[in-house]
Amino acid sequence: MTREKKIRGKRNKEKMKKGLSAEQIRNIKGSIAVQAMFVKKARSFKISDKEAKAFYEKNKSKFKMPESVELATIATKDKKEAQKILKKLKKSKDIPSAIMKIAKEKKQRGYLGWIPEDSFPKDVFKKIYSAKANSLIKEPIKVQDTYNIVYLVNKKKAGIAKYKEINKDILKMQIAKQKTNLWLKSKLEEL
Repeated sequence: MTREKKIRGKRNKEKMKKGLSAEQIRNIKGSIAVQAMFVKKARSFKISDKEAKAFYEKNKSKFKMPESVELATIATKDKKEAQKILKKLKKSKDIPSAIMKIAKEKKQRGYLGWIPEDSFPKDVFKKIYSAKANSLIKEPIKVQDTYNIVYLVNKKKAGIAKYKEINKDILKMQIAKQKTNLWLKSKLEEL
């Protein structure tokens, strides 16, 4: 097996020295041209709000959302430092502002936004999700080698996202992509 790998490696090095063949270059150019044409065609579709709403209604099952949490956090490598920060935050009258200030000092984002359940280890998500909205988690949460001070801003149950919660631009891009795929398929059949 090692001998075969050496031979294959030697052949690949020889091919690389020679460069790409004319056929390989033509294939790459063709692929780039198709991608450019695809993007240009997708941008040419003007999707109305009415069409986006109809697409949503027809495809509601595609808009399933897992349980999610909206978080602000501060991460540190040292448990004692995490406990010190947590103690300071508990004394604060405006915890969200205090978190953002400390995060900025530590060159961290602080506010993380909405994060779905599958982005966390199950036990960590369960611990965070079980807390009340607008509350500081009582203990630093250890994830791998980091201690996280977590402020739960809000939480959402799993379910289908409402139309008003969906980013309309992304929805319209999905529709345009779908239309472009149908257009490309018809063009290929034509050829």
